[in-house]
Amino acid sequence: MRLLYLCEGLTSTDLNTNMGALLKFFCSIGWDPTVLATGNVPPDRMKEVLPGVSLVRLSSAGDFPRYLVRRRESYDAVFCYNARRYNAVLPWLKLCFGKRIIIKTDNIIGLENESARRLARSVLVVMLPLAAADLVLTEAPSLAAVLRPYCRRGRIVVLPNCMSTRAVAEVETRLTLTAADRLSRERILLYVGRLSPEKGVEVLIQAFSQLAVHHPSWHLCLVGPGADTPYGAILTRRAAEAGLAGKTHFAGEVEHEEIFRWQMRADLFCLPSYREGISNALTEAMFFGTPIVATRVGLNEYQLDAGRCGRIVEPGDVRALTRTLDDLMSDDELRSSLGRAARDRAWRHFSTERCYLHLKEHVSGWDCTSAFARRRSIPGRNHT
Repeated sequence: MRLLYLCEGLTSTDLNTNMGALLKFFCSIGWDPTVLATGNVPPDRMKEVLPGVSLVRLSSAGDFPRYLVRRRESYDAVFCYNARRYNAVLPWLKLCFGKRIIIKTDNIIGLENESARRLARSVLVVMLPLAAADLVLTEAPSLAAVLRPYCRRGRIVVLPNCMSTRAVAEVETRLTLTAADRLSRERILLYVGRLSPEKGVEVLIQAFSQLAVHHPSWHLCLVGPGADTPYGAILTRRAAEAGLAGKTHFAGEVEHEEIFRWQMRADLFCLPSYREGISNALTEAMFFGTPIVATRVGLNEYQLDAGRCGRIVEPGDVRALTRTLDDLMSDDELRSSLGRAARDRAWRHFSTERCYLHLKEHVSGWDCTSAFARRRSIPGRNHT
């Protein structure tokens, strides 16, 4: 099966997260995937991270529809990932050319249920593509319930962002602490993600400023891009004004394995976002058994099993975040308990070994015969 994987704005980070995992899965079942993307990922990087996956780079987003029509003989199925503007084309690819259609739902709706219900009224962007899709992948059972009225029966698969338990075990065996060694005798409160306003990092800095005096062994470490942006400068200044210059560390953007080192080293992980989908950083923290505090946005509450595997606070609530962090920073046993619960849930529910087995059951019988050929092959059908 020749799969055309649509991705607008491809980055190197995408190759190491759920997109890369999906492409590896399709290769593992004998499919031939090609990524059709805008972005600045060099082909050599694609070959290094995902051998066997081809990359076709487009100069602009407007080239997607032209390529899909003109090169229609070069692929059998389309996977729509982060190319939501072109969902309206998908039903026509199905109707006119008999292509198989797979849609990942965070590309056509917001991950919050409110957004899903609002956007589901859009016929071109949501209803027709979902009705035409051979398979719809969504990140949580609650989202599957929202989408079910618009999809064909039995065509929804819950596929959260996940990690391989085998890979996690190998990482834990292989990696040693490097970037975090200088803080090896200190406690680390960790944030992983880009430094941008919707991530709520200023709230975390404000909360930590109230806790640093009472917890002198703790350091706040911010790992991710954005320290050199205007917003990053604001965060640096606020940390300095709060007297946290020696307690707040901006690690910047690092390789994915270095993120794993930070996760393994951290004593507490915080995701203070105002807006999220399903967070890769949160999933990774769970797999490494890091105790977690997160805000009640996106699918954080689903990932943390309604607070059973971590603490949930409202976004922007500095007082609640301060109090919750204080409770966990003061209680080693509570942190250990929540870390164990998070790791157990991740290994049980968010492993690629479990999640992709279900996906394989849905696509293993597909072949590259077009829909037209399948209809013409029905015994007794009049072909005149």
